Amino acid sequence: MNRPAFLSHPSIVSHPSDSPSPAVVAAGVSARRILVIDDDLALCTLLAMLFQRSGYHTDSERDLHAAKQRLETERYDLIILDINIIYGSGLDLLTHLRQTLQLDTPVIVVSAMQQEATLIRSLELGADEYVPKPFSPRELLGRVEKFFNP
Repeated sequence: MNRPAFLSHPSIVSHPSDSPSPAVVAAGVSARRILVIDDDLALCTLLAMLFQRSGYHTDSERDLHAAKQRLETERYDLIILDINIIYGSGLDLLTHLRQTLQLDTPVIVVSAMQQEATLIRSLELGADEYVPKPFSPRELLGRVEKFFNP
């Protein structure tokens, strides 16, 4: 079966397995947990591969209801959140995360919506970063690592 071109990106296939890096294993470091919430299954797969190969534990959800349920029962060190998700808006989920659950988990909003109003609204609701789509997987990884290695 042929792999989509984006799954062959050099930053994705540079490691031979999905295992954490040897440095992470040797240090006995517990993997940081990242939740990816995006309606695009291919992008969820791409980001899971990227983050897992960089030593992070990654889960993904594609719809508002499943993401809410997961966030009510599990804790994450960082959330990657698309604005357009199945059954709702990522901005509604961000509001739920900050106001109802009162979690201060860092959130990086990724979206093809590049209007300034959307960016500002995301930040007003508590997003820590806003990354417009399309983006480089390596750039996103760099932004993620900024939260864990300031």
